[in-house]
Formats: sequence, structure tokens, C-alpha cells
Amino acid sequence: MELIYYVRREDRFPKTMEPIEGEKGKYLVTFNRGIPYAVVVSNGYNSVGWAVCSHGDTFSKKKGRMIARAREANGFNMSHVPEFMKEHINIMLERSRRAFRDK
Repeated sequence: MELIYYVRREDRFPKTMEPIEGEKGKYLVTFNRGIPYAVVVSNGYNSVGWAVCSHGDTFSKKKGRMIARAREANGFNMSHVPEFMKEHINIMLERSRRAFRDK
């Protein structure tokens, strides 16, 4: 079993705005889920790997998972992790502890 967590950019613009019938001036707004730009992977208890897309590049899920799995297998130094990723890594650590507790 493998846990995968994609970090997505928040969209600032709505995908659709549809007027609600019978409600003057009110709209039903839906947003896109956002574009993924980072991935965090876990294959075991307290074991995490991560990958972030460089600015200006297109994110590839396959390549991101490959890099994250390699970092998980080889280990990585937390001082090289970007600050915004530390929160997502901690989220995945908690998930891995719950998912792989009995294994």
C-alpha cells in the first residue's frame, strides 16, 4: 500500500458562476481543484518522500512520484526541504503512522 498526497495551487478565479433560481443577486460558484505542483509519498510507518516542481516547469505526476519514492528510500535532510513543504510532510507523517501502525 502506498499513500500519495498532491499539493495543489489554490485557484483564485471561479470555474463557473451560475445564478440561483428565485434568489436575485445570488450565484452558485464552483472552483477548480487547483493544479498540482508537489507530491508527498509514504510506503511505510514514519517514512516519507517529497518532490516539488520547479517554477516555470510543468508538473508530471509520474516523475514527481519517482523522485519522492527515491527520497523516501534514500532519506533526505530536512534542512533542504522548502518551508511550505514541511507542513505537508508533517501531514503525511501523521497519515503514515495511522495507516501503517499495525503492519
